[in-house]
Amino acid sequence: MHIRGRWCSLSENTDAWNGRSSGTDPAFLGELASGVLGLVSRGLYLGEAMNVFRQALQQFQEVRREQPELVRFIAVGLLGYVAWYAAYAYWLRPGTLLDEYVIHSMVLSCEWATTAMGWEVWPPAEDGLRHTLGIAGTGRLGIGDSCDGVVLFALFTLFMLAFPGPWRQKLWYIPAGIALLHGANIARVVALMIIQWGAPEWLDFNHHYTFTVLIYGLVFLLWYVWARLHVPLPSTGHD
Repeated sequence: MHIRGRWCSLSENTDAWNGRSSGTDPAFLGELASGVLGLVSRGLYLGEAMNVFRQALQQFQEVRREQPELVRFIAVGLLGYVAWYAAYAYWLRPGTLLDEYVIHSMVLSCEWATTAMGWEVWPPAEDGLRHTLGIAGTGRLGIGDSCDGVVLFALFTLFMLAFPGPWRQKLWYIPAGIALLHGANIARVVALMIIQWGAPEWLDFNHHYTFTVLIYGLVFLLWYVWARLHVPLPSTGHD
């Protein structure tokens, strides 16, 4: 039934074509010319796109031959970050307590540092793993998943693995860098606690801008130090 229906439709379309092509209908000729020009223009665009693709591929092959370490760095860094993001978003974050344990340790460390400097802190507001803290007499601060530094640790580690350099040095540089970033993040929260106590109107600005710039600046500084020590500069061909 479907085959006969298709042949019947084709026969009808053929009759319609013969009927339109037997005359000299200007509208039909205009439609035909427009269709032909559209096909030609699409062919030209496709040819141009293929030329651009071939040129980009040739340039990539040249860069890969001349600077293989750069290509490796970009490939390992980007692919590693995509793999990490998928694992974190779909497994680590919803299925484990990784963030909760990191945040709990940050709360305890921040309260210890603040108490050592002479401030009194609020007693725990929740049982078990904690995420809120504050100086007594002020509002409480909450540490969320996006502020615990876990994603930043992964980003730092992935690009350190992508950087060229001796692996034995990386075995101590990466943990030391993560510890430094974690300590800086704890210092950031302590500073926010003090700002909440002394100048709460500046809390949001410093939280969203000042300390974000400082923490990410520290990450780039660690990368820069490694690159200066272990990544050879490209030869310029001059003595």
